[in-house]
Amino acid sequence: MAALFSLLPFFCFIQLSLVFFLEARNVGFTVDLIHRDSPQSPFHNPSQTRLDRINNAEHRSLISSQIQAPISANLGSYLMKISIGSPPVTVLGILDTGSDLTWTQCKPCAQCIDQDTPIFDHLKSGTYKPSACDSPACKALGPDYFCHRDACVYTMSYYDSSKSIGELASDSFTFGSTSGQELDEHIQGKFSYCLVHALTDPNVTSKMNFGSNAIVSGRGVNTTPLIVKENYYLTLERVSVGDKIIEYEAINAETGQEGNIIIDSGTTLTSLPPKIYGELESALKEAIGSQGQTAPDPEGVLSLCYKNGGSLKLPIIKFHFTNANVDLQPSSTFIDVPGDLLCLATIPSDGISTFGNLSQMNLLIGYDLVGKTVSFKAADCTK
Repeated sequence: MAALFSLLPFFCFIQLSLVFFLEARNVGFTVDLIHRDSPQSPFHNPSQTRLDRINNAEHRSLISSQIQAPISANLGSYLMKISIGSPPVTVLGILDTGSDLTWTQCKPCAQCIDQDTPIFDHLKSGTYKPSACDSPACKALGPDYFCHRDACVYTMSYYDSSKSIGELASDSFTFGSTSGQELDEHIQGKFSYCLVHALTDPNVTSKMNFGSNAIVSGRGVNTTPLIVKENYYLTLERVSVGDKIIEYEAINAETGQEGNIIIDSGTTLTSLPPKIYGELESALKEAIGSQGQTAPDPEGVLSLCYKNGGSLKLPIIKFHFTNANVDLQPSSTFIDVPGDLLCLATIPSDGISTFGNLSQMNLLIGYDLVGKTVSFKAADCTK
């Protein structure tokens, strides 16, 4: 792929220790998530069919699954309106739990990526605070920073030799009302989201919750430990299809630690090691049996596809995380592709395994960064 940008002279890399504003009576809030193909999105292409959009999402997923894929708004699946600075300036942010980099383009920017909204002018924000080079936040970047006139400048390199370079800083993020109290201590590291199915009416939005609104409770909740490193990791112990159990190496082969799969809202497809994927594909073929006729994906992206005659019965795939068994319904594991086919939305990968957003559809997923857990609950995300 050609480089999306050769050099980004000035980005703001804004820390995640942010200030949230809401009406004072609340300690939790909910915001809409806009799918990038929704009519509410600046990336919406009205000439595309739903199958076109799913097909494009597959290709975006393959790009973003590269260990160091280039950053581009086109790679995001879900967008969220937020405001940065004081006075607040509205921007569209990509929801991506698989990335620890939060940035926005800032003036002056001679070689910026094209964007429809105005570029953020940090000089007009009364709450913008650059991080000093000797600050803990700067040192947390490890080798990915350098000092310039006591300012902390991060630098990130990507697989195609493109770079993102910018000033590390903190600023206020505003959701909803600009008047209210700071909620950073009240949110207590809790957020959740519920992603509607890809073929849902595009005017129906997914939801993201913070603070007390983000608590996942009641019957049917499964909770697993969250391993926080450079990404959000879970430990997948096995995968099953009916009585067929596929054992998964619980220890990360690269690090020797727990946490072997990234839970990633910014990647469309789920990826598994080739050996595990091969066993999963065999188990699905056995479960589906002669009722299904296989066919190649015309795009050559997905490996297991069936002709969709309308009567094909697909099995539930179960992911067994530590202490949490999560049922993945066929509507979340198989997707329609052009040619009247249903294809498994999982790919083999030699890189780090990823639990993508198609597999997360119609699940209420709650993160507790203080308690270091992730909770799952089956849900109708349109409600």
